[in-house]
Amino acid sequence: MRAELKAIYSGDVDMKAFEPDEPGDFGVSFYAEFGPLGDVGGDTFTFLACSPTWMQRGFENGTFPASSFARGMIILFDYDYTEIERLLERLTARCSGATWDDIAAQLNRFGQWEFDEYQGVRSERG
Repeated sequence: MRAELKAIYSGDVDMKAFEPDEPGDFGVSFYAEFGPLGDVGGDTFTFLACSPTWMQRGFENGTFPASSFARGMIILFDYDYTEIERLLERLTARCSGATWDDIAAQLNRFGQWEFDEYQGVRSERG
């Protein structure tokens, strides 16, 4: 089984049209929907696209702790929707498995899967 990127969207900004107030200083939360290749729909994974400058400011003003993990972050010097999409497509191309859960577990290493740590039955997709 293979996966494909179905959609990229944010509740905060139009990802394709977004332009930060200050180039090189941005942090945008967004969702990527991935699903089995050729199937309708998919599961949602949460990400944060941000710049090193934005991260540094967060460390300096106490928004972030002095040390932190970076799961779910895509770090870019300049905001570029096409590059975000390209990175997610490359990630998707690296994932395969016998079931959707196998693939979703691989994607979950990079983004936060909506079913991360869920204990019940998730889907009928195998």
